[in-house]
Amino acid sequence: METSSFESIGQKKLYTILYFIKQQLGGEKISHNSIDETEVIDAFDNAAKLVTQTRRGQVEYIDIDFLSNLYILNFNKINGPKDFVELTIPQVKEYTFDVEVDESERVLTTYRHSISSYSRHSISPMIDRYQQDGNFDYWDGKEIDREVVDSDINDTSILYKTIQEVSPKK
Repeated sequence: METSSFESIGQKKLYTILYFIKQQLGGEKISHNSIDETEVIDAFDNAAKLVTQTRRGQVEYIDIDFLSNLYILNFNKINGPKDFVELTIPQVKEYTFDVEVDESERVLTTYRHSISSYSRHSISPMIDRYQQDGNFDYWDGKEIDREVVDSDINDTSILYKTIQEVSPKK
């Protein structure tokens, strides 16, 4: 399970990051939907770099998730730059969700058929005769190979209603 690198930072540094985030956001609360807003992501990124004194690139998705939940859980505790308090730390959990892909495929499928004959040489003409008479069904054989030769994606949908927690209960 992926975790945020900020989980290993001490509470004083985490509080300082939260304080700087609150300052950059003008003291505004955020919601869980705010983490896709550039202003919020920039505030998290700038505060994290300032406090941890790193020059790394933008914080990772899991780090943004951790910091946003930490900020939401502790918003009312963030008062001044030196008011260190015991923070409520969010716990990571694993979730699943489904993605529906509507696609058209061109498939090459091989079926193995069996036929009775008194000679190997008469099999080809017998098969041709079955086809001409309409007595041959390609799909009656046993499928032995299936290969997608080409496909086109028509549409994709993330099924948000399928989100569910799968992490073990502690």
